[in-house]
Amino acid sequence: MDKVKKLFLGNLNLVLAIVGVFVLLISYLVGYQNLSTLNTEMNSKLSERSSYLTQLKEYYGNIAKYKASVTTAKGNIAKNLSRLSNGIKEEDFLLYLMDANKEIGGNLSSVSFTDPEKILDFETMINDKSTAVSGFRTSTTSTSTMTYDQLKRFLAYVYDGSKAITYVDSVSITYNGESATLNTVWNLSKFFITYENSEYKPVPAPEVALGKKNLFGTK
Repeated sequence: MDKVKKLFLGNLNLVLAIVGVFVLLISYLVGYQNLSTLNTEMNSKLSERSSYLTQLKEYYGNIAKYKASVTTAKGNIAKNLSRLSNGIKEEDFLLYLMDANKEIGGNLSSVSFTDPEKILDFETMINDKSTAVSGFRTSTTSTSTMTYDQLKRFLAYVYDGSKAITYVDSVSITYNGESATLNTVWNLSKFFITYENSEYKPVPAPEVALGKKNLFGTK
């Protein structure tokens, strides 16, 4: 009986030892798996940080170039804004067309206008201050008679970079065989901006000779 008891206890101890080893092995495997997962996550985060650090180094290495680009962009914005007036009225557009036709020797015969329309709201730096600005477009349709050479000069006048921004939306041309001239219909657009405390400055009207009844000097 004692032998059986000793054999039973021995087998029990062996079973308990095997179970203990098995439990220890399972614990090790679970712990290793968690550690492996954590290690993978850490490596992934380190890789992300390394990529971010490389990007920051690249930005820092090009900071002089970025500053130069910003300075250039500000200069271009200021240059373009300087070509935009703070308002354009019908008489301003009319004087522009009269000056253009006078410059090329064309014959301006009629002009019609459309009301200005807002096309854009944006913010930009004006007088070193961020300013809310509204952009407007105003258009006109005019008819005039000119030669082919005068037509080319008229286009050059419109797109002269030193003048206020003007665009040709469309032009219709018919040839007059009797006078060997071109009858033209121009659709032109001008642009202007307004902002808080902006000041409208009208285009100076030409001097009128004594005895004339209108400012264009035709009557």
